[in-house]
Amino acid sequence: MADLKPIYRGDTYAYELRFKEKVNQTPIDITGWELAFTMKLSAESADAELQVVKIVDGTEGPSGVAALLLTAEETAQLIPTRYSFDFQVKNGPVTRTLTKGIIKVESDVNHG
Repeated sequence: MADLKPIYRGDTYAYELRFKEKVNQTPIDITGWELAFTMKLSAESADAELQVVKIVDGTEGPSGVAALLLTAEETAQLIPTRYSFDFQVKNGPVTRTLTKGIIKVESDVNHG
């Protein structure tokens, strides 16, 4: 489990994900992988209660790099509280959860 740093409502956040072999740290080619980021009020919440679902951009597949962008418009819709999140990968018939944790959304003073 890996918690993310708190984010502010209405701000934009960009995350870079790097996939490497454990033993020699060489990049894993993620071309063709479907990477998904999901946020819910709790891990037990029904999928109908999803707050954010993003398919992560894997445009640098051969170098093992994927980008996740949470836009200001998306984070502005979130209520300030703690959310459960996970990253999943689908590669052909195999689906795996890579990591999960908690992310806190905090209020921002400026709503402009």
